[in-house]
Amino acid sequence: MAATLLDSALGATVHSTLPEGTGYVTLEVKFNLVRPITAETGRVLAEGRIIHRGKSVATVEASLRAAEGDKLLAHGTSTCLIR
Repeated sequence: MAATLLDSALGATVHSTLPEGTGYVTLEVKFNLVRPITAETGRVLAEGRIIHRGKSVATVEASLRAAEGDKLLAHGTSTCLIR
């Protein structure tokens, strides 16, 4: 579940910078799972941030945190080819 949430946050972060009709594909992705996500974790917040956005390549990072306590659950990076 953490990898899927991170992948969505990473992709949405890149997508939010693109003009209409422009697409992207993932060149590389890496995830670090820090803590398990269980029912006791409660709500999870995902946040993405652009590291670099050029004409043809974007690099982004994202993190997952528990809504209560702000504990880091997972983080990751991705490099995307803009088409």
